[in-house]
Amino acid sequence: MLKSKQHVDQRQFIFHNSRRSNDPPASDREDLLSSVSSSFSELNPSPSQNQFHQSSDSAAEAALEEGSNGLADAAGGSFGNLSSSIQSFLREQVAPIRLASHLAVLVVAAIVILVRRVDPPDWNFPLHTLPADVPLVESAAADTQLARRNPIVEVGNALQRAVLPFTRTSEEPAVASPSKQGAEGEPVAVAASSKIFSIQIYEVQPADNVQKIAARYDLRPETILWANPKLESNPDLMWPGQELIIPPVDGVMHVVRPGDTLSTLALKYKVSVEEIVEFPLNNLESANSPITRGRQLIIPNGTKPYVARQVAMYRGPVPANAIRGSGNFAWPVSGHITQQFWHGHRAIDVGARAGAPIVAADSGYVIKASLGWNGGYGRMVMIDHGNGFVSLYAHMNSVYVRQGENVAKGEQLGTVGNTGRSTGPHLHFEIRLDGAARNPFYFLP
Repeated sequence: MLKSKQHVDQRQFIFHNSRRSNDPPASDREDLLSSVSSSFSELNPSPSQNQFHQSSDSAAEAALEEGSNGLADAAGGSFGNLSSSIQSFLREQVAPIRLASHLAVLVVAAIVILVRRVDPPDWNFPLHTLPADVPLVESAAADTQLARRNPIVEVGNALQRAVLPFTRTSEEPAVASPSKQGAEGEPVAVAASSKIFSIQIYEVQPADNVQKIAARYDLRPETILWANPKLESNPDLMWPGQELIIPPVDGVMHVVRPGDTLSTLALKYKVSVEEIVEFPLNNLESANSPITRGRQLIIPNGTKPYVARQVAMYRGPVPANAIRGSGNFAWPVSGHITQQFWHGHRAIDVGARAGAPIVAADSGYVIKASLGWNGGYGRMVMIDHGNGFVSLYAHMNSVYVRQGENVAKGEQLGTVGNTGRSTGPHLHFEIRLDGAARNPFYFLP
């Protein structure tokens, strides 16, 4: 390290001052010098004396060297003894500390093993547990896949669990009696609880349809329709937020009317009286049990006769120059099937993005192009193909053609929408032959 000049000067100043402070007085120095000088001037040694002095000096030097070596050996031995002492001290002090740390680790491991093997004591706290016949929520959600897509509300006094389509309760069966009777014999929610099943209310979600809802509950679509008469008249009349009655099993929900008996109901719905009596939710003791007007009954495995849906047809004249189709249909829109053709839904629904183009499935004459409500169809187009076929396009967002126009196969009619009674953007597509609805899959490529 380099030192500054000021620092060096300061050290020199301190050194000279210290020398001055240690020197004897001037008078004493002069006396000492004079005495030494006189002594050397008077002294005149002989050769023998010089030899003696030389030998004395040699002996002194040898003694000094031997003393230095001895002192070095003594210092080395002292340092060796000091190192041995330090090592001995470390062995005596550190070894017990290491041993104690190892013992502490072993004790902690033993405590952990004992705690894991010992069962916790039963403190007899008042814990509330589920009944033995109620499955766990996790397993029910995994089995039914309804944990987030199945909002359930309370029906009367029967508390429904959102993840269980068939709710089990620990209460005794109650008499199934509706709180009120709907208009025109419409079934209403049953205020009942059973050890086996209970009726549920389902809130329609966007993009729902009858087939999807029925599949979630492992029911036939007809069961959903028969439990909801307004929907039965037109399955397309469904919208998000609408509440639907969901029976616990396939069959018919019937509101007792004057003159009804168990025998007549069994005959009407093609089941046995025993099936009606043995269903727990009906709470019937025997085939002779009376049934009162307004009472709600579930007819398990019951069926209703099919009633064809009446759809208003175009009755206006078709001009002679109207274009005719070939009878070979093409897909009117690109998308995916969201609902198939069945006796409760005489069409197919094709899901697509809103605004996707809709084209004519075959050439023909536009007999209807409406922007109104149209009984829930919303904005729609109907084409007469001149060979007995009529095609219908519903729930459109935009309509590009007008009634009385000729359209060619593949010509754009409008765009996909969500108008009318609809739960999401899609095309409701029908094909009718001589006035009867036919499955479009039979005619599409």
